[in-house]
This record gives sequence, C-alpha cells and structure tokens, in this order.
Amino acid sequence: MTAGTTVGKRQPIRKLMLIAAAWMISAVHLLGGQQASEKARATPKLPDTTTELAAFEVASIKPNRSGMSGSQLNFHEGRLSATNVRMKTLVQYTYEIEAPQIQGGPNWLAQDRFDIEAKMDDATAQQAKTLSHDQVTRFDRQLVKQLLAERFKLVVHFETKELPVYDLVVDKSGPKLAVTSVKDGGTSISSGHGNLTAKCVTMTRLTQSLTQVLSGELGRVVIDKTEIEG
Repeated sequence: MTAGTTVGKRQPIRKLMLIAAAWMISAVHLLGGQQASEKARATPKLPDTTTELAAFEVASIKPNRSGMSGSQLNFHEGRLSATNVRMKTLVQYTYEIEAPQIQGGPNWLAQDRFDIEAKMDDATAQQAKTLSHDQVTRFDRQLVKQLLAERFKLVVHFETKELPVYDLVVDKSGPKLAVTSVKDGGTSISSGHGNLTAKCVTMTRLTQSLTQVLSGELGRVVIDKTEIEG
C-alpha cells in the first residue's frame, strides 16, 4: 500500500486513507535474552498496583519445532496456554505495543517459537475472579512480564523517538461512516485474502487492527487522525 492510497473499496472504509507521516512514539529496546529452561516456580501475589509484578506458580517452556506458521495464546481460569509463539509476540502482548516499536535484542526473539503452559496457584486464581475485565487483563500481562524476566532474562527500557508511521485520516469529502446501532458490544474484526471487516469498533480499535495486519509488510504503526468518535 502506498502513501495516499484509499483503504479498501467498500463504502464503510473507502473514505479513510493512510498517509505517510513521522511520529514520536514509544519504542521498546530489548537489552538481552536467553533460551528457557523447563520449569520455574514462584510464589504468586495478587498485585495491588499496576507496577507490582505477579508470578506463575509453575511454568513449562519448550521449543516448538513443528514448522507451523500459526500460533495461539490463551488465558483461562488462571492458566496460560501458548502454542508456537515467538517471544517477540509475547513482548507485544505484555507491553501493549506493536512489532515496529520493538527494537534490539538477538535474532531468535523474532524467529524461535515456543510452547508454554503456566498456571497461578489456586488461591490467587480465585482472587483474580473478583477483578474487573480490565484488571484481569492487566494482571495477566503482569504474569507474562514476570515470566519473560525470570525465564528469558528479558530486560527492556522505553524511549521516545521519531519513527515512520501511517496516519489514518478522513478523505477531503468527509466521512461516510454511520454510528452502529448495536448497544451490547458485538465488536468483531477479521481479516484475510486482502479484506478486513470490522463491526461495532472505534477508530482507535480499527487502527490497532490495521497495524497488526499491515505492520509485517509495511513495518509501520497506524495512528488514528480521523477525529471520528463512537
């Protein structure tokens, strides 16, 4: 996709365009890492703040040499199950950033794949059930963050720098989007074969999905500049 190219051909999307830009965004520098051993144990603690790290009680990490391209990452009732995942993908999930924002580190972080099974202790899992959805998501990310630090010896630091990005902007003729009539959620985004379908989403959520879909080919983050709300 080149700068100024209209995104898509269907009416709901054709008035939104990606344009090349430069933007000061946060980038994560990976300072180190090493391959994982088979098991780890730690005493988990339900965090009281967003800066306090929790830890899995038990974790098993094994290299995946199946040659498969797909991967899965799931949390369910205090358990993490990840299949054929790259460490770089885990960093993206943990720090809520996109691939172009991750810089440095050894090549295997983006190449080698792993199978991970980890669980928190039963008492902590029960406590986690009392948290809100956002709190649970933050807690899950803290667990993975601690896992990366303990098992992969991951060290990171943040800095702000100018990187090439794409701005999502409205065509000069104005937006043609209608606010959804759905009142109970129903958000969904799917992509494949050159198409992207989004239902009941904000522009912020759409740009995140565009980044995920396009960053592999374009190597850039997509920034919402539409000023469209709802």
